[in-house]
Amino acid sequence: MDVSPNAPTYAERRTVSVKGLPPTIRSRLLAAVGWPLAVFTIVWLGIDFSKELASRVENKRVALDEEAKALLPAIIRLQNDPVDSLQAYINDVCARMRDAESPNHHIVVAVDEAVYQSTAHQRNSSEMLAAVLRAGDAPDRQSRIGGTLLLVGKQQRQNLRVYVAESLASVRGAVLRAEAYRFAGFTAFALVAAGVIYVVEVFTISQPLEKLVTAVREIGRGRLGKQSAGFHTKELNCLAEEINAMSAALAAAERRRQAELTQAREIQRNLLPREVKPAGFRPFALFQPAEDVGGDFYDIVRSTDGSWIVALVDVSGHGVPAAMNAAMIKAQLAYAVEVESSPACILQELNRRFAALSLDGDFASAAILRIDQTARSVRYASAGHEPAWLLSEDGRLSELSSTGLLLGVAEDAHWDETIISTSGREQLLLTSDGVSETADGSGELLGRSAVGELLQHCRHFEPEETIKQLRERLDRHRGPRKQADDTTALLLALRFVDAGLSHRRPLKNSCSTGGQ
Repeated sequence: MDVSPNAPTYAERRTVSVKGLPPTIRSRLLAAVGWPLAVFTIVWLGIDFSKELASRVENKRVALDEEAKALLPAIIRLQNDPVDSLQAYINDVCARMRDAESPNHHIVVAVDEAVYQSTAHQRNSSEMLAAVLRAGDAPDRQSRIGGTLLLVGKQQRQNLRVYVAESLASVRGAVLRAEAYRFAGFTAFALVAAGVIYVVEVFTISQPLEKLVTAVREIGRGRLGKQSAGFHTKELNCLAEEINAMSAALAAAERRRQAELTQAREIQRNLLPREVKPAGFRPFALFQPAEDVGGDFYDIVRSTDGSWIVALVDVSGHGVPAAMNAAMIKAQLAYAVEVESSPACILQELNRRFAALSLDGDFASAAILRIDQTARSVRYASAGHEPAWLLSEDGRLSELSSTGLLLGVAEDAHWDETIISTSGREQLLLTSDGVSETADGSGELLGRSAVGELLQHCRHFEPEETIKQLRERLDRHRGPRKQADDTTALLLALRFVDAGLSHRRPLKNSCSTGGQ
């Protein structure tokens, strides 16, 4: 299921026709009921119209036959009277018939070869006479004159024939009106049924589904453990129970994950040096992983020759994978310090072991310092790491660049080493790239120069205050934006005590080749 903020809600999909979206349950229900009902209504009304029309036509024919039968005795009595008497009689009878009830009512009497037509409504004509006589001889007693369909009733006795004709328009009109009433009734029933389906669908399907979709969306947004209320239908209630069970399971898994991350965070923080009191300098640190755990770490280790090794490592990526690689390098560093004392050789040993154990695409940057108060020396090597900053006692700022490749790029890589001229009162600032690459809302990076300028600006501050100023500068620049990368800074305040040149210890000219 799509849960992005820009995705259409279930309500929008139900009420708005969007190209490409499948039809709603409501439209399918209405179609499933409406189309068969419409087809049934049309077919039924067609059949009923035919039957009703045939029935009414037959009834009208019988009625016309009865009318002709009723006229027959009087005409028999008048057939021997003067012609005007017979003509006046049929005119009088025809005149009493109203067109609204008996449209095109017409009477024809044939006595032997003589034929008489009613003239009361001026319908007498040769065409009318021919149509009436044809209908009288037709099996269905129907005949057409112009656009009018006539139905004829007939009675005959010996040489006397009586024809009573009438248009079928009133019959068809009556049947159409009756069918219209029936259609209106079916339509009203269909509308009521559609309304019932709509109400039932809204209250038993749409609204429960809306609640379920809302619950799933909230779960997707991180509200794990969100529970949906039960419903009055078995199927939706079963679906709600499954969603609730899924939500509860996800919440439990998230609690376990958070507990594990909390433990991992504590383990990672325990990997950082605590209560260390190195000779010749004081360390001050800023450590802010982008997630619960990260790929940055720093360490301060005393070497076997009495000097101090300071390392700041930034593993590619962040989160759990980076933290695992950081923990691996931390262990490798402890071993490397035991067998090597030169920063360049330590990097070489770290690289050899890291390249052998890491996955393709994993790499790390590292800055290594060897601080020896007795020899009054500071040596520096960097594996593709952010430049370090050296602030002299008189405020001069120097940048210490990388001296070789990243760790993990080439197993046989070597690094150069820089000897730092020192008075023993300088400040050294090591940072991970998360410091200089902190971005503001528009994506503009803080930049390396800003880090150096801040260090120079704070040259008269206590080191604790300098770290605080750096933290605040990062927070101001980042603003409300989420931290994107691990942020680590290590400020070393050198405080050498003059021990004399006689205590200087020489370094080996080459790296150790022993130990795996």
